[in-house]
Amino acid sequence: MSVENFVFINDSDLPEVNTVNQKLSEMQVDLVLDAQIDPRTHNGYWSATFHGNNSGFGWTYDNVSSVQKAFQDKSKVITLVTGNDLQELCCALYVAGAIASLSDGIVLDGDSGETMDAEGILMIAQEILEHNL
Repeated sequence: MSVENFVFINDSDLPEVNTVNQKLSEMQVDLVLDAQIDPRTHNGYWSATFHGNNSGFGWTYDNVSSVQKAFQDKSKVITLVTGNDLQELCCALYVAGAIASLSDGIVLDGDSGETMDAEGILMIAQEILEHNL
């Protein structure tokens, strides 16, 4: 089973990897993304270090589709995909929150269909971390 979460942003607002890593550090999240990845062109697994362990998540960066009309004021969608690994889920949620915070993005939970802001997704990641890892 895979879990998908989405972040809707405008292309001009996509932060650089180092900026995301800095934001994660400011949030006191022990997560560092592989800085050699170009988030605009990368499609696949994005490795990271989470609490000293190898981790990561699936990443795609694409245009908002006609199916996603509710987010038409945003031009791009980031899809973060994880499997049954809660550590990878936490990584994806923290990155979604950091990018949403830096870009005025909207996070969409792929399972529930609920939208939330950066603060909401970060609270979910923290709860998963505290109760499961």
